Amino acid sequence: LFEPSIALETMTFLDLNMQSYHYRSRIDSTELAIVIAASISNWIIEKGQTVGFYTNGEDPLTEDGKAQLLPSRNGRAHLIRVLETLARIQTCDEGDFLAAQIQNHRVHLPWGTTLIVITGSVGDTLLNELYLARRAGQNAIIIISGRAVGVKDIQTRARYFGIPVIPIANENDLERWGHGRILAA
Repeated sequence: LFEPSIALETMTFLDLNMQSYHYRSRIDSTELAIVIAASISNWIIEKGQTVGFYTNGEDPLTEDGKAQLLPSRNGRAHLIRVLETLARIQTCDEGDFLAAQIQNHRVHLPWGTTLIVITGSVGDTLLNELYLARRAGQNAIIIISGRAVGVKDIQTRARYFGIPVIPIANENDLERWGHGRILAA
């Protein structure tokens, strides 16, 4: 699914809209999503590749409360910046605009960029946007964090568009992913 030796650039989109996550496990699922984003960023940087980061979550250190886009970079200093952002961001409850944000940012990303979307649910709008990204020469991977309804249906619909979907329901799944079992699949 993701081979860093051939990936030109990676951009991680973290969905922290509370409505995107199952209502019974929103807190745990969003915390897991943050851990997934940190793990992916660390793994990519360790491989000597570049990673960028965007979230629709709220950042208490910015003037408008919105998290800032971190463009793709490599190196430990950039990883620390990503991790600091992940440590302070908070969930939001502002409707579904992740697909629009992906569209706004992906048009500025080069051909061959891998888009990793971490979310709790996947709708048609997001699938259509990621399909357009694939048609524009970018790669897309969806990681579903936490408890999600209809994961098999989501995987089937995404497969139609050529987009892999990786469900990570808990820390055990994340641990298996960390040992390469999920990414190698």
